[in-house]
Amino acid sequence: MGASIYRFLVPSKNSSEPPSNIVLSFPHPDLFATHQHPHFSNTIGRTTNRINNARLDNLNGKTYPLAENNGNNNLHGGNKGWGKHAWNGPQKVKRGTWDSGIKGLNGSSTGEREGLLYTLDSPDGDEGFPGDVEAKVWYFEGRGSKGEIVLDVEYEAKLSDAPGKNKDIEETVIGMTNHAYFNLNPPPPTSPSSSHFLSHHTATLATSTHLPLSSSSPGIPTGSLAPHPNVPLEPNTPFPLTNPLSSTARDSVVKIDDCFLLPPHSPETIPLDTRPQALQVLATLKGEVSGITLRVESTEPAFQFYTGLGCYVPPWEAGEGSDGRSYEGGDGYGHGAGVCVEPSRWVDCVSREREGWRGMGLLKKGGVFGARIRYVAWRE
Repeated sequence: MGASIYRFLVPSKNSSEPPSNIVLSFPHPDLFATHQHPHFSNTIGRTTNRINNARLDNLNGKTYPLAENNGNNNLHGGNKGWGKHAWNGPQKVKRGTWDSGIKGLNGSSTGEREGLLYTLDSPDGDEGFPGDVEAKVWYFEGRGSKGEIVLDVEYEAKLSDAPGKNKDIEETVIGMTNHAYFNLNPPPPTSPSSSHFLSHHTATLATSTHLPLSSSSPGIPTGSLAPHPNVPLEPNTPFPLTNPLSSTARDSVVKIDDCFLLPPHSPETIPLDTRPQALQVLATLKGEVSGITLRVESTEPAFQFYTGLGCYVPPWEAGEGSDGRSYEGGDGYGHGAGVCVEPSRWVDCVSREREGWRGMGLLKKGGVFGARIRYVAWRE
């Protein structure tokens, strides 16, 4: 479901101990479709983040109303965005690499690498969005030069050129990312899932520049840029994700749910397909208890950093999956159980035609959207 990341395993220092899964997840893939969760590791689309007033103006000469699933706004593609669709796959494929230096990613002498491909055909009118869109997600596993665990993710989308499709559609909007929640101090498999929490975590962000939000339209940028009040002004300065002096666990989590921008802060220069660009480090997370470090890199110009205060997953009962495999029940996940780093375009860019933001999320016939993310994890 949602071409999701089911597990991200980091080996233990002791070979006799099981590896640690650093993404919030379920004991069986079926639960991604049947149990309530806040976009766990889903592939997000047709757009990422929020669209102001849940409408698209001046697109194909029309106005398109969208689902209001976040106040008056549209969030992550609507009530049934791409994260709630069953994608086709996985299909084992070989594909060329954009760069080298990672074992298993730079492939053979032919420049190919082996990975998994998921595809989705999103029809015209899907959640109100115009145009038949063909989307693809590739996953590639590898190892870094020092044995780091590496997961490469590549996104691609285009308006379908199949016969009979998109006759009256010249353009649509697009945005894709992954919504994984990370916890680098995961409890052992025998402990309840609710013991996940962001205590003893530090984060380092590549920038403190973010899009301040409107007081009248929650989650929507004002259009200005400013340093974030809860992030160190100097880039790449570590800071804790919790405040130990707070009276309750939820209050202790540093409140961040904002879009951070990488320089040069020139929206009109951001290409629709960022894949040819070099990867940039967006954020580095460290779990002080486990010794696990996660580095998130991307070709995208921005990222949503979210400390999971709205995360809530109710308990689930033991059961049997569609494959006949049984799974144990769980206590669910609470507020602040994980942190998200969501590489993306600027929030609400598709509504900001006058400001020159729309181009980074405007997909026209013959055009191709593309983006890359790399997750690198290791244990000290």
